[in-house]
Amino acid sequence: MVLILIVITLIAVNILETVWLRLRHSNQAARTSRVAASIIGIIAGFIGAEHGYYEILQRDRALNGILFDAISGTSFSNLPTSQWTGWPAMTLVQNSRITGILAILVSLVVMAWSALFMQRKNGGRTLGLLSFLMLLVGGGFIPPLFGIIAAVIGSHGKGKQGVLS
Repeated sequence: MVLILIVITLIAVNILETVWLRLRHSNQAARTSRVAASIIGIIAGFIGAEHGYYEILQRDRALNGILFDAISGTSFSNLPTSQWTGWPAMTLVQNSRITGILAILVSLVVMAWSALFMQRKNGGRTLGLLSFLMLLVGGGFIPPLFGIIAAVIGSHGKGKQGVLS
């Protein structure tokens, strides 16, 4: 919960700072956007890895469907309802241990990409694709959402290559 509040705060501060720096016609806005995107991406990867950890604890339990709870291993057969408590996730792999391992591996790649390669030409676009992959291998729903937000923020201010340009 604390990490979610940190991410929301970073997003709000980044938006306000970008608006302020744009009013002053400064190139600092692109640099601060990439720093905020890196931090948000690292947090997204960390939370996605936590999903993977809980999935591994379920051992070799077979999943019935693509929607499940990472902590209890309970499969969900319907759209989000009150039964969706804990750490809901989705996966295309029907084994909880393999899903957990894949979620951790993809989450580590998301963290590494966010920390090391966000400043590259297509850094934001790649982070968005990695975040979508994290969604498909059991990384939860909120971490990929944060990763996609980080991708959009990280692409901001890069001229014609940027998502928001």
